[in-house]
Amino acid sequence: MLRIAIPLLLALALSSCGKYGPPVPPEALSPAAVHELRAEGAAEGVKLSWRSPEADLRGQDLKSLDGYRIYRKLSFGIEDVATGTRPEGGQESDYELLATIPDSHVADLKKLKDEALAAGKPARRLKAPDSAKEFSFTDPKVAAGKTYLYRVVPFNQGDTEGRVTKLLKVTFNGEQTASSLVAVSEAEDLEDLF
Repeated sequence: MLRIAIPLLLALALSSCGKYGPPVPPEALSPAAVHELRAEGAAEGVKLSWRSPEADLRGQDLKSLDGYRIYRKLSFGIEDVATGTRPEGGQESDYELLATIPDSHVADLKKLKDEALAAGKPARRLKAPDSAKEFSFTDPKVAAGKTYLYRVVPFNQGDTEGRVTKLLKVTFNGEQTASSLVAVSEAEDLEDLF
C-alpha cells in the first residue's frame, strides 16, 4: 500500500507545482477610462473635470493608478472645411501634452487597508472617499472661437496608459463655451473630416 501511495503523492505534488494561471500582459492591468468627463468655460480658460476609474481593463479593482495626462489638439470645425481655412501653420495640430495630474487615491486606499488588516479589522469593504476620486484641470491657453479636442488619459506604474473612450470637443467662448463628448470611434471618423 505504501508503495502505491508514495508515487501517487509525488505525482500529485509535481503536477500542481508552478501552476498559477495564464500570464497577464501589463496592458490588461492598465486603468479603464475616466468617468463623468465634462468641460465648462470661464474667463480664465476651459475647465475639464472627471472622476477616476475604479477598475482595470479586465474589470478588476485597480492595483495602481499614478495619474492622468491631459492632451489637447486644435481642431477644424465644419465652417473651416467649407471655407478652406486652416489653423496656424496650415495644418491641423497633433495632440500636445498639457499637464500630468497625479492621483494617489489607489495607493492611499491600499495603505488604509494594510493598516486595518494590521489592526485585525476587516479591510475588504474600505473605499476611497469620493472627493479623492474627483479631478480637474484648467487650460488657460485657449483662444476665443477656436475648437479643441481634449483627451484625459489615466496611466499607472510603468507609464502604461489606460483606455480613452471619449474625447471632449470644446469651442471656447468664455462662459458661453460649448462642449460635447465624442466617442473615440466617432472621433477617428471626425479626424478625416476636420
